[in-house]
Amino acid sequence: MDSWATPEKAKRFWPDAENLDPEHLDELLETATEACAAYAPSLPDGTPRPRRHELAVIFHARDLHTAAERKGDSDLVGVADYAIRARPLADAVRQLLRPRHAVPRFGAPT
Repeated sequence: MDSWATPEKAKRFWPDAENLDPEHLDELLETATEACAAYAPSLPDGTPRPRRHELAVIFHARDLHTAAERKGDSDLVGVADYAIRARPLADAVRQLLRPRHAVPRFGAPT
C-alpha cells in the first residue's frame, strides 16, 4: 500500500522528521497509512482522499515514532512473554479520519 503522505509533507508538519533516516520515515508513514486505512471509512471509487487523511497519517507516524523512543512499560498490556505494546490511534487522528458531526436536538430538555 502506498503511503497517503509524502516524506516532504511529513517534514512540513512534523519538524523532527527531518532528522530521521529516510527509510525509517518511509516505514513509519507506510505503517501509519495501514492503520489509518483500517479505521477510515471507505470511499467510493474515483473519490479523492481528503487532505485530513494525509495529516492523520503524519500525526500517527509521529505518535508511533514517539512511542518507540519512549522508555518504560507504561504502555504494556499483559505480562512477561504475553505482553504487547498498545499503539492505538490518538483522538486527533481518529477525528481527522472520521470527524464527529454535531447532531441538532430540537425540543430536548437542557
